[in-house]
Amino acid sequence: MNKLEMIRGVVNFVVSLGVGSIVTDGLKKVKPAQAGSVLDKFVRRVGGAAIGVYVGSKVGKFVDDGFTELTTKKRDSEIESEKDIKSTEEEA
Repeated sequence: MNKLEMIRGVVNFVVSLGVGSIVTDGLKKVKPAQAGSVLDKFVRRVGGAAIGVYVGSKVGKFVDDGFTELTTKKRDSEIESEKDIKSTEEEA
């Protein structure tokens, strides 16, 4: 595993933790103080988990796509720099 893959993994992990925390806090704010029956509590927890997974996956994909784009641009820039150096050396 190269350094960029390790950084990508760490970034995705940190983003996932952050999103989970935000979604959990947000759900605590919008749910009623008194949940009714056991079934009502269960349904709310399952719904909250589904929302957390959905939001987490979308944010994770967004961050991963941005990371991929950034690393691709960096790699392409390095390739272009190497081509420029080689063409300058050949001209000399």
